[in-house]
Amino acid sequence: MEYAIVNYITNFLTSAQNQKALRETFLKLDKDKDGVLSKSDLIDGFSNFYGNKVFLEAEIDKLLEDVDLNKNGVIDYSEFVTASSNFREMLTEVNLKEAFKQFDIDGDGHIEFEELK
Repeated sequence: MEYAIVNYITNFLTSAQNQKALRETFLKLDKDKDGVLSKSDLIDGFSNFYGNKVFLEAEIDKLLEDVDLNKNGVIDYSEFVTASSNFREMLTEVNLKEAFKQFDIDGDGHIEFEELK
C-alpha cells in the first residue's frame, strides 16, 4: 500500500516540466533500452558523468538497495521518479488526500482490500 501511494504521488503530482526532465534522464541512463535501470546501466551512466567506476560500484549497490522498492534488482521508471523527487515537499495534506481518493474507489472514507485489486 505504501509503495502504491508513493508511486501515485510522485508520478501523478509531479509537474510536467519535471516529468519531462526526469524521463529524458532516465532514457539516457537506460543504455540497453529495456525500460529499467540495471546495475550496469547505472555504472555506465555515472561513470560517464563522474569518471570513477571503482568508487561508484559500492555506491551503485547502495543506490539499488535503497531505490529498488519492489526488490527485483533493477530500478523501474516509477522508482527512479520517486528517488529523484523531493518527496518531503510533495507530502502535503492536499497531495495525500488526492492519493487517498484515488484508492478509495467507493468514496466512503475507507480503503478496503477489494479497492486495492
